[in-house]
Amino acid sequence: MSGSNYNLDFCPACRSSGLLPSRSGTPLRLFPFTCVVYPVLCVYCPALTLLQFIIGGAGMLNVAFSATHLIFFSVSGAAWYVFRLSRGPTVIWSQNANPEPYSSIKQNQTTKLMNVNPKLDGGSWSRGCLMHRRFGSTWSFLLAITFFSTLKHLMASSPPLDRISGPPSLPSLVFGGAAFSHFYNDEDYNTGDGPVATVRAAMRAGITAFDTSVYYGDSEIVLGNAFQQLKEEYPRETYTLVRCLVFLQPMHRLTDSQLTKCGRYSTHFDYSPQNIRRSVLQSLSRFHTEYLDVVYLHDIEFVATVCSPRKDGVHTGALSDEQKAYGLIPEEAATIQGEGDQAVVDAWSELVKLKTEGKIRHIGITGYPLPTLLRVSLLLDPSPDVIMSYSHLNLQNRSLLSFLPAFRDTAKIPTILSASPLNMGLLTPSIPTWHPAPEELRATMEAFQKEWNGNLPELALMFGMETCSKNGLPLVVGLSNVKEVETIMAVWARFMEQGGKMTAGERQADAIFKKVLDEGGWIDWSWASGSS
Repeated sequence: MSGSNYNLDFCPACRSSGLLPSRSGTPLRLFPFTCVVYPVLCVYCPALTLLQFIIGGAGMLNVAFSATHLIFFSVSGAAWYVFRLSRGPTVIWSQNANPEPYSSIKQNQTTKLMNVNPKLDGGSWSRGCLMHRRFGSTWSFLLAITFFSTLKHLMASSPPLDRISGPPSLPSLVFGGAAFSHFYNDEDYNTGDGPVATVRAAMRAGITAFDTSVYYGDSEIVLGNAFQQLKEEYPRETYTLVRCLVFLQPMHRLTDSQLTKCGRYSTHFDYSPQNIRRSVLQSLSRFHTEYLDVVYLHDIEFVATVCSPRKDGVHTGALSDEQKAYGLIPEEAATIQGEGDQAVVDAWSELVKLKTEGKIRHIGITGYPLPTLLRVSLLLDPSPDVIMSYSHLNLQNRSLLSFLPAFRDTAKIPTILSASPLNMGLLTPSIPTWHPAPEELRATMEAFQKEWNGNLPELALMFGMETCSKNGLPLVVGLSNVKEVETIMAVWARFMEQGGKMTAGERQADAIFKKVLDEGGWIDWSWASGSS
């Protein structure tokens, strides 16, 4: 991993409210509020200030604190003025200040006279004082609390995301844009305010990479509209777009990245060069940009020539005794095996042209079967800049770890992404009905979760974060709403607090889970994907 992106994104209330123009890595825009107004608000709400300092409230709790601060500021401020006027001598409201002691006003100065309780002497009021003398020690104590509370507030943001060296350089967590599709959300949500709020929350949290595809329904359109609405806060220079994938990066790090996929549609694949070009130009229009940072050929196993002894099962034998059956022996690795391979090569040549024209900055491929992803990577010239594998680095299937040396040392792939640490929902309490896992595997997963009292999705995220962190892989996670962004960042914060590793209890739970799957033959088992 490369250096960390240390930003000053302040508290969850500031980030999630949408009221502040927060930008990761650009703290000056928040300086007036956080360093001037916020301490004043804290003064007028000392009890909640002390409570906030002690428990470090987050999320909606911190929003409640901030709202209460505002209420106390308004009510207490007005009450204090009335209190001072009722306790003070003759007081003058002048053009230059308010209020002022009567004795301080010069002759002929335009004033409005207010006589309030003139029987009291003027000893308790002097120009420039903010509080009555008798309250001095109390307010000094409260101001001290406010100072430390504000300091904690400034430091309350989630730990910064590490960056993975590229090209392209990416944050440790990447936003999976498939969530903005009919697979996971209905049209009412995707056309509402939810996606904009979610994208804003993600970028403020440092998740500056977004994955999408034309195959994901209206995902590109939804994300494009969100970027357009946030362009004042996050102009094009601050994020990265990739078709099939969309990456966003802070301005002070890199220009933003958009990644996206091409070639796959809802019911068919079209890898023809003319369609590849048309698809890229369409994405440029949808994202309101002149270039895309990364473009993938999507799900290559549906187009490439089939070279596999079986459709499903464990495929790590492709790296050893089954090399020939998978078309991976060294003397055949760069050989076109049929018409499907030729179609992939022709589409790749068009991507290379688009890259030369400046419309794309990086090009790559995605796919599910790791042997096919490796074989096609060796077939393409020039080699891909980046590849994405999904559902092959999680609690149930860890095969990507076995293939990493071949991708890096043999295929010379600079950047490898791992997607879906929850294995497309298989590692959740509610497995999607459309999930391709067979009934026996689904039953095993459901039985384990009934017997185990732990949080399997959180364990899966911790496993994904640790494994990807150790191996220098950006982790792609699907996010649908602000709550899910806050959840993933809370897990990330705990992961960092643990020193970037799982706890002993989590390792024990992982070992138990692995043993259960191994007994059924499901460890590293992959379902069928691709043309027959």
